[in-house]
Amino acid sequence: MAELPYTKERLRKAQASVIQEVMREMLLQQNPVSVTESEVRDYYNQHRSNFVLQERYLKVRHVVTATLEDSRQAKNDLLRGVSWDMVVERYALYKDEALVNSERYIPESALFPDNSPMREYLSVMGISEISPIRSLNDQFHFIQITSERSAGEHPDLDWVTDHIHSWLEVEKRRRAIRIFEQNLIMQAQANNEIEIF
Repeated sequence: MAELPYTKERLRKAQASVIQEVMREMLLQQNPVSVTESEVRDYYNQHRSNFVLQERYLKVRHVVTATLEDSRQAKNDLLRGVSWDMVVERYALYKDEALVNSERYIPESALFPDNSPMREYLSVMGISEISPIRSLNDQFHFIQITSERSAGEHPDLDWVTDHIHSWLEVEKRRRAIRIFEQNLIMQAQANNEIEIF
């Protein structure tokens, strides 16, 4: 089977592909690329018009409690000005999740993706308003929208930093490989090892 022309050709291509990949890895190990914060910032500022929110992003406090009484108390505490951290500590079932998620802007489409009845409140609530309490799966829920960013606005730099960093790193790697390949071709031409028409 290994002697068939088709198999030989596939083996040759696979071997060439592996050699190319190993060469790229060696090249990048010898010449590591790095992206600075200022490069990320400059890229964002130069291409800011390309970074536009396609939908509304919200910061939402979502409280899940074990009892209706806890939910009512949590809601009343928020209305009286008790800190969010304190309300979560006293009443929330999923404390870490409540704290972490309340600090992040999340696309509206990603909030309550399981068609939870809580989703209905997102489009009718204002900033700082607290939803009615809903009983779902033997737990009690309410939400509060604390901030929003509208579709068409530009995201903050920290939202897109990781993406820009990755794009710039990939581009620098491509450039390094392309320069290396061009240098190899020029060297081979100078040594009369290849002829390009």
